[in-house]
Amino acid sequence: MNRTHATNEPFGPVFGLDDAPFLSIRPLDGACFSVERIDYRHQGPAPRTFAIPPADIYLLMLYLGDAYHCDIAADGSASYVRRFGAGSVCVIDLHNGVSFRLHSDLRSIAFGLDHALIEEVSGLPQAPTAAAKLRCRRGDYDAELRNLGTSVLPLLEAQDAVAQATLRHIAIAICAHLLHNHALTTEPQPGSCAPLPALREKDARDFMMRHFASDISVANVAAAVGLSAGHFSKAFKSATGITPHRWLQQYRAVQDRAAR
Repeated sequence: MNRTHATNEPFGPVFGLDDAPFLSIRPLDGACFSVERIDYRHQGPAPRTFAIPPADIYLLMLYLGDAYHCDIAADGSASYVRRFGAGSVCVIDLHNGVSFRLHSDLRSIAFGLDHALIEEVSGLPQAPTAAAKLRCRRGDYDAELRNLGTSVLPLLEAQDAVAQATLRHIAIAICAHLLHNHALTTEPQPGSCAPLPALREKDARDFMMRHFASDISVANVAAAVGLSAGHFSKAFKSATGITPHRWLQQYRAVQDRAAR
């Protein structure tokens, strides 16, 4: 498959933003790291579909404001529309590209990380020694990534040699954090269940409340918050004391009584 996007190319033109603030550097041995401010303003009631072409890079998206979008599969089918809250992040491997349908404004910081850069950082002292591959994440809340990410905003404004030098250190810190916290080797072991963050629990409840009248399944809700059905069910029950299926039943019963 031909690669048609690279980390030294901005993402802005995908959204019609040809002048979005953008910086690209080589923090270590030659692999690229880029950062760009995306400020897309949605116009009209209809959603718009966007596609980022394939590339051997990871896209790290930090949301500066709430956004609503869904993924578009290769066959054209769409996932449920999901809220990506301000301060949340996505990590997406663009090896096969990505298509999505945007239903709102998109205020974010987009980082491009060469696959090779993750490998270079994994060779630094105290870095994980396992395979340097990242898990895809959708709408996770990660305070350290949020703080590191927003620290680049003044650098995008400055666009000078000092900004480039400072960005090098931030780039390495971001990659090291991803390797320590979002590497494939950190997947939960079978039978384990990480706690469900409060904001992700809220996203799940919001999704069920919006779609309670539809024939949705636990798998639908889990997909909307970026988890497997089994892990989501355990984590939701641990957080609320009941299963998501039971929560939805109770909510529907309340709505039925209110409608009478």
